[in-house]
Amino acid sequence: MGELAERLGLPQSNISQHLGVLRDQRLVLSRRDGNTVHYSLRDRRLTQAFDLLREVLRQVLKEGELLAVAN
Repeated sequence: MGELAERLGLPQSNISQHLGVLRDQRLVLSRRDGNTVHYSLRDRRLTQAFDLLREVLRQVLKEGELLAVAN
């Protein structure tokens, strides 16, 4: 988790909380190896689903910005 926190530039406690939620929702799998916990997506299709959600959210935000400028 330390590597992930470093790469994302976020506190390790935040990463831990988010991964805990994803694990509780059975979206990620975890495997302990000594002091290290390895996480992986339960299903590779989740990456496609997350990409689609990100695309939709960007469009919604863009439309919201256009509405704010128009008003």
